[in-house]
Amino acid sequence: MKKQFRKEKPAPASAIRLLARGTRTKIVRFLMYAFLILMEALLIYETFKRIILTNSSALSAYSLSTIFGSFLALTIAYIGLRHIDYLYGEREQVYQELARRLDDLRELGTIINRSPAIAFLWKPESGWPVEYVSDNIRQLGYSPEDFLSGKVTYLQIIHPDNVDRVSKEISKHSRKGLHEFHQEYRVVTKSKDVRWVYVRTWVRRNVDGGIIGYEGIILDITEHKKMQEAYRESENRYWLLFNQMQSGFVLFDVEFNENSIPKDFRFQEVNPAFERLTGLKRESVINRTISECIPDIDYSWVTTCSNVAVTGIPAHIEHFSCRFGKYYEITSFRPGKGKLAILFSDITERQMASRAMKEAKEAAEEANEAKSRFLATMSHEIRTPMNGIIGMTELILDTELSKDQREYLGDVMTSADSLLLLLNDILDFSKIEAGKIELSNQVFNLRDLVEDTVHVFALRAHESGLELACSISADIPETLSGDSERLRQVLVNLIGNAIKFTEKGEIVVTAGLERKTGKTADLHFSVRDTGIGISADKHKSIFDAFVQADDSSTRRYGGTGLGLAISAKITELMGGTLWVESREGEGSNFHFIVKMEPVEGAEARKETLLSGLRVLVVDDSASVCNILADLLTGRGAETVAAQNPSEAIAIDQEHKTNGKPFNVYLIDASLPETDGFDLAGRLCRGPNSPEKAVLMLTADKLSQNTARCRELGIDFYLRKPVKSRQLISTILSAVKNDKSITAVPAETSLPKMNIRPLHLLLAEDNPVNQRVVIGMLEKAGHTVKVTSSGREAVEELNKASYDLVLMDVLMPEMGGFEATSIIREREKSTGGHIPIIALTASVISGNLEKCIDVGMDGYVAKPAKYAVLVAEIERVLSLSAGK
Repeated sequence: MKKQFRKEKPAPASAIRLLARGTRTKIVRFLMYAFLILMEALLIYETFKRIILTNSSALSAYSLSTIFGSFLALTIAYIGLRHIDYLYGEREQVYQELARRLDDLRELGTIINRSPAIAFLWKPESGWPVEYVSDNIRQLGYSPEDFLSGKVTYLQIIHPDNVDRVSKEISKHSRKGLHEFHQEYRVVTKSKDVRWVYVRTWVRRNVDGGIIGYEGIILDITEHKKMQEAYRESENRYWLLFNQMQSGFVLFDVEFNENSIPKDFRFQEVNPAFERLTGLKRESVINRTISECIPDIDYSWVTTCSNVAVTGIPAHIEHFSCRFGKYYEITSFRPGKGKLAILFSDITERQMASRAMKEAKEAAEEANEAKSRFLATMSHEIRTPMNGIIGMTELILDTELSKDQREYLGDVMTSADSLLLLLNDILDFSKIEAGKIELSNQVFNLRDLVEDTVHVFALRAHESGLELACSISADIPETLSGDSERLRQVLVNLIGNAIKFTEKGEIVVTAGLERKTGKTADLHFSVRDTGIGISADKHKSIFDAFVQADDSSTRRYGGTGLGLAISAKITELMGGTLWVESREGEGSNFHFIVKMEPVEGAEARKETLLSGLRVLVVDDSASVCNILADLLTGRGAETVAAQNPSEAIAIDQEHKTNGKPFNVYLIDASLPETDGFDLAGRLCRGPNSPEKAVLMLTADKLSQNTARCRELGIDFYLRKPVKSRQLISTILSAVKNDKSITAVPAETSLPKMNIRPLHLLLAEDNPVNQRVVIGMLEKAGHTVKVTSSGREAVEELNKASYDLVLMDVLMPEMGGFEATSIIREREKSTGGHIPIIALTASVISGNLEKCIDVGMDGYVAKPAKYAVLVAEIERVLSLSAGK
């Protein structure tokens, strides 16, 4: 069957003429041309084919659009087969020419299908049915068959919200006689996605001007719309910020002279804040220069802005404007070539507040400095007479005294020590308030420090009827680098408080490793007591200065409430914290963590010297039993603990029956039911064999039980809380039958110096202090020459030779620092070096450093105790001997 063709259609000449005038973009024009050429070529081809095959006569005029917008009229006159042969030659030539042209047009159609533009041809009928659509309609999810079969119309793919607008616009444009128009609207893909499209439409009309259809191309502009929307939102945000920002903003055009140096700045844009901060209206400055708007402007900041305009390096300045009488904070930068932007804020109030704060700070610092000077002066004045009180009391206690006299003087010494502790607390707190407390750094042994600190409180705890124990974890690094004295100060404060607020029971001090990270170790300490406890609502306030848990505590127990505040600050400075766990009436447990640095390569090897020994520990305190058992087990011993004599006897008998008798008995002298001496007698009848040793532990001050120990064959008598090194060495001596450790001597006897008698020079202006120091030194067997000023000391050294000089720092005529400087300067020419030890009651920060700087060899703070003075003289002389 022969295919029926519709009547030929006139060429859309009007559309071509419009396209020839130019479109928005070259690609749209190119695609439109290609589409029209393809459509009309197909019509030409079909008409030629019909004329040739039917040998009929027809006359048609066609319009052929070209890429350059040219119009080519091809008039085909056909009157019979002879006229065709006459015009074109043989029929085969016509077919060949048409086939060649058709190939070109098919290639052009392929280009259209590969382009992003979709070509459409639709009728102005119900639903807008589609006559033709390019294959690239698939980018919307549809196929050409969906439209050509009538399943989908052009109107159906337009978004429902846009259908009415699009229809009205097409009708309006068509009524106006337009041949071409464009629109933007949304379409719905086959998968129900919504896309934005740009549509260019040409109206197809007949010879009478009636509309017979529409031709168009569609471009997906969804991404462009998104970018457009993002840009619009960004612009809205910018303008919102620009108009609402509190800082003033100015954009200038930079005007340069012939040497490319900025000569002026022309206002291009300002924000509302500019008007508010300067009082200048926008309309009065836009397109005008700074010199026109502000002729008396301070050009110091203009110079800065000029540098920014030239170099492009942003600048930030604070400037006082004489014109506006305000301080401004100005940031200038170059947003582009020939542009300068300025962002500025009014900081007048801030500057005034800063000035007031600076003045207040200076006043506070001056007040603090005055307070520090006052405290230093008062400390010096208090320590000077205290040196006489403590020194004389210490000397008298070493003489023959009655029981009452010794008791009275003991109370004097205790009161003096309490006053000295209070004075030190006040000075420390003053340093904390002034921010002048500093940490030192030295290498120390943690176990020795903790055990020595606890041991200081042993007698005081025993006199209060308390058990005092110390436990140090085996995994803790023992050799550390840090401020050992500040660590000791915190422990002293906490242990002292625990003894003060505990009437019965025990106090246990523990030290362990919280964590170790890199080169730092976090050490966890605790001091647990069975005292009065603290209510939960006071757990924080007790760390405030001058605060105790209860006002009645101050009246009953004394104290200022500074110890915990100072300890909390020290732990904070050491990178840690201090807190408490407590219930009222149930005791307290104070914890603190500090950071220390373990010393590499200094860790001692864990000793197993007690390996093979079986030890029975007998103590009525479970804490003491556990601590001693852990210590001995960690050193290799097989350890069993008992808390009463009956249990100890049963355990001992069981081990003897099993053929594993104990080698060592470690017995507390004070036990329930019976004392430790009776228990030792029952466990060890007769003299000790070399394989068996008995060690007695006691908290008593005096060695009144020495005779009883010898009677029972107990030659090893240790003071509680026993130090770990001392305990281990004593056990080793005991099992080797080296019974060299006897009862602890009375602590009231003065230590003796282990050096020869010396000839000493004392420079001290206070008569009482002179007698105190002379008494201490003569007690040690030395001779002392006294001078009352630094000048006299210098002159005396010119006359005679001395082994060592004790030099007071503050003296009339010439102080100790000046005298030492003169002595050291003279030694540069004469040679030699006489040791000089400073004696000072001053606690001004940096005093020790000044002593070292002027050439002093040692330092003893007043009030000086005999043991401290002896130790410092020995240390200085040993160092001098080694030089």
